[in-house]
Amino acid sequence: RTFTLAVLASTIGIMACDSSPPKMVPTDLSAQGIPVTISAPEGAEVKDTMLTIAEKGLDVRKGDFMVTVEMYAEPTGADPKTVTTAQHDMVAKDPDFSKFLLEEDHGYIYSKKAEGGEAFHFFYVAHKDGKEYQFVDALNLFDDHKEADVKTMYNSVKQ
Repeated sequence: RTFTLAVLASTIGIMACDSSPPKMVPTDLSAQGIPVTISAPEGAEVKDTMLTIAEKGLDVRKGDFMVTVEMYAEPTGADPKTVTTAQHDMVAKDPDFSKFLLEEDHGYIYSKKAEGGEAFHFFYVAHKDGKEYQFVDALNLFDDHKEADVKTMYNSVKQ
């Protein structure tokens, strides 16, 4: 009987510690007004974002996956690299900025000082059919994004 309880307790402990990544699925945002597809966790919630100056903005969320997608009626720069460079330079001037972990023509991942240590963020941009689409980690009010989560989100929005 003791053996059975020990096995049961071990099984519950292993299940509680399961940190396997969520199943990612193609998520078409066209029905919500932004004609792009990203990879998102199965069952992710998609809703209008409250904080945007863009023509349209959506938040795609499930667990630690939190992405904001914004669609601009006209590109804010001549090409994605120009937009990325402008955003990159603005981020680097933030007094809490720490470093860039990844820099590409269409986006970047960076870290900044936060109350709990380091917070990670990303920016990605794409131009399609005369419009601009910007992707960023969505506002997380309760905790800073972890590096692995931000890398997952960044890779999920690449167009």
